[in-house]
Amino acid sequence: MAEQTVGVNTDFNVQNLNLQSVIKYFTTVTACNTGNLCVVQDGVYEHDIEYQSTRNYLTAKWFGFVDSQSEINHYVIRAGTSRGSGDLYPPTSLTSFDMVLLTDLPNQLPLNHRIYITIRAYNKAGLYSESISSGFIVDISAPVIIKKPSLSGLDFPDGGLYYIKLIVCNGARICTESESDSIMVDTTPPTSGMFAVSTYHAANLQRHTLGSMSWLLKRFHHSGKMTSILSYPALYTLSYGKMFFMAKVGSVQKFNLYISTFKRGADLHRVNIDIDSSLDAVNISRLTMSPGIVYYSNVVAYTFSGLQTVVSSDGIMVDSSSPISGIVYDGLGLHDIKYQNKSDIASASWHGFTDTESGVIKYTWCAGTNRNDGNCDIVPWKNIGMHTSVSTSLQNHINNGQIIYHKSIATDRVGHTTDITPSYGVTIDTTPPVPILFSHVADNFITNPSFEETNGCFKDINDISVYNLCDNDNCYQPLSWSKVGCLAAIKSDVDTAFDGRSFIYLKGSIQQNVQQISSGILYKLSFVTSHPPITRAVISNIEGSVQFGHKEYVFHIFTKENQSDMVWHLHTFYFRPNANSSEVIISNLDRNIGFLVDNVKIQAVEVQSNSASETPVQVHTVGLHRWSSIHASRNFVDFESPISEYIWAFGNARGNAEIQHFQSVGVNDFGYNYNITLAHSSQVHVTVVAINAAGLQAKAYSAGVDIDNTPPVINQVHDGVGEDIDGQTSNIISANWGVIDPESNINYCEWSIGHQPYGNELQPFTKTTDVKSASISFDEYIISQKTVYTTVRCHNNAGLFSTATSDGVTISDIPPSSDHAVVTIIPQSLNEYSPGGYYQQDKTSVRIKWS
Repeated sequence: MAEQTVGVNTDFNVQNLNLQSVIKYFTTVTACNTGNLCVVQDGVYEHDIEYQSTRNYLTAKWFGFVDSQSEINHYVIRAGTSRGSGDLYPPTSLTSFDMVLLTDLPNQLPLNHRIYITIRAYNKAGLYSESISSGFIVDISAPVIIKKPSLSGLDFPDGGLYYIKLIVCNGARICTESESDSIMVDTTPPTSGMFAVSTYHAANLQRHTLGSMSWLLKRFHHSGKMTSILSYPALYTLSYGKMFFMAKVGSVQKFNLYISTFKRGADLHRVNIDIDSSLDAVNISRLTMSPGIVYYSNVVAYTFSGLQTVVSSDGIMVDSSSPISGIVYDGLGLHDIKYQNKSDIASASWHGFTDTESGVIKYTWCAGTNRNDGNCDIVPWKNIGMHTSVSTSLQNHINNGQIIYHKSIATDRVGHTTDITPSYGVTIDTTPPVPILFSHVADNFITNPSFEETNGCFKDINDISVYNLCDNDNCYQPLSWSKVGCLAAIKSDVDTAFDGRSFIYLKGSIQQNVQQISSGILYKLSFVTSHPPITRAVISNIEGSVQFGHKEYVFHIFTKENQSDMVWHLHTFYFRPNANSSEVIISNLDRNIGFLVDNVKIQAVEVQSNSASETPVQVHTVGLHRWSSIHASRNFVDFESPISEYIWAFGNARGNAEIQHFQSVGVNDFGYNYNITLAHSSQVHVTVVAINAAGLQAKAYSAGVDIDNTPPVINQVHDGVGEDIDGQTSNIISANWGVIDPESNINYCEWSIGHQPYGNELQPFTKTTDVKSASISFDEYIISQKTVYTTVRCHNNAGLFSTATSDGVTISDIPPSSDHAVVTIIPQSLNEYSPGGYYQQDKTSVRIKWS
């Protein structure tokens, strides 16, 4: 199985693996942090060391230090008996960039103390970060062997001298050796010799000793252990034909016949009568012979002078059992295959067929569409000889989706055969995966997604601080959600929430049980996060995790760069739950500061019919501050074999991969890259390759995505349907505005109405049908004699938005009162001859003032 991305799960369940019995499999797990922070290892070996055997040098290696802005300039190393200290080796600049060997230590390293190595990396701007190793211990003592080993199940040939050497090494690589005395292995009985008793031709020599050629009636091995002969209730007949002895005619007097388990022996059977010298064949019936043991026929020829000669056969073994069946693999590779992409080839291999008695002499093989019988409708039975693999071309192609079963039979030398041993079957798949179009259903499976409903309490956005956010009770907990740790619902009457008027502050985890979902169906999970609008939140990146069903992924909230306003980060993930109800959990992985969450959505993915004008890969980008990310989702289907891997890449043209080379995301239906810089006004194309279990590939491309790192530009928001007005008598609130975004165009606009600039007391943000105007009617008692403000928020297709508000309009249908009005006539000019009251000289004009 290729490397799979599993998010931050600590357990992983993979299906569609064709694992076989008696084969050992290994799993490799690689852990990576989200900031590309480094790892420092003690020693320069492949793996981190825990012990070292010498006291006069230090070694270390490191990797993962990166700086994409000004690059790494140099490293500084130090070592000490506590984390980050330098009491054993002071800070020293290094010229190497991945490993170091230090021999000029001021003093020898201490024993039985854990020693830590610290590597600090400086960039060209003088900034640094550092990482500390897990430490090691100096051990100069060798291990002590306190118990002799005991070995069993060994198979040593006879007659040799064997020595057992035990080498024991500790974690510091100091070893101790111990070697045994010689051991001779002897499992065979003594060889029969020649002797003479009471014969005339035997020499009477002085060196002969009385009793030197006597023997016992029992036989012993050299090791001193007594043997026992096991017998089985099976009767056999042996035939011995044509016994040839070269001697003068008439010189052979008689023959004696013995049967034994070793040459020149007589431990199984002895013919009690002498065999006439004229016979050259004998049949012996009803012998009790054990399967798996080699038996020898021993014939002794006697001459008339008393001389004898013994001749033994080459042995015969009784085989009463069939061979042992093995394993049949589909395909010719090292491992069994479950799918193949060729419909005109049938190939198989097998191993494990054994016969310890007479041995396997041939294999027969066939292929068919039924596993449980000997019917072979694809390839009839064929003799393969001693070959353990076969491949043949088929005249007729096999239907796509058909399963082929390969079957094999082993035959031994006496004609015994195994039962038919079938393979697990291989499915024919000649078609690559098919990309399909999909859309997201509008219905949201989350209850209280924007946290508008609580147990009765909200914190006001203007009153929060880092000290009081976690000092609350369950009154601030949103309904339908459960929490672990710190959680508070926050409400704002101005343009703050992403959706509605409220959101939550999370420093812990929050979860909800989602009902009425379907197992195995693809769902989209999306939500927004932001840094809290408090001073101490102007910090570096925050990490969180989201879990839905049995999968969990990490998301990032990036640096605020000393901005006091709230910037919402959009996060999108795809999941396939394995049950009809599942928990969605959003967690904060940072222990020091929390973050804000709003607008949690779970939407079903709906498959659509393919269209040549649409693309099956959906892409959206997020650009915040100087950071950007890209998210791509796709959906492939393959009815014959499952999708085993997705790889994706993106570049500036269709099919290109110069921005990100092809990377595997395992079997996930989406991919994302948080650590990427996308140039403003450029265009990005995403390529996705789906690989099925048969090895066939299919590519899908996205449409060109215009990278837009700037929000829309909203011109002045006008109260009314035309030019801006400051008052009206109608209870219909209208507004119009101008908005442009030349890079990615306007996706949608939403508006809110409140009693203050950017307020939403009367209406939270609601999507408008027209991106440049909106109207709504209120009851007269709600807005009469009040000034209301319209706030507009427009989103572009890159996910960025801008907000603007009007200068307000006053609603009143009461005319002005003149009960206390005063109108005064002002004289035309002042001179020494002032006119009298209510008189003037000018006949063409009059001057009046009022209050």
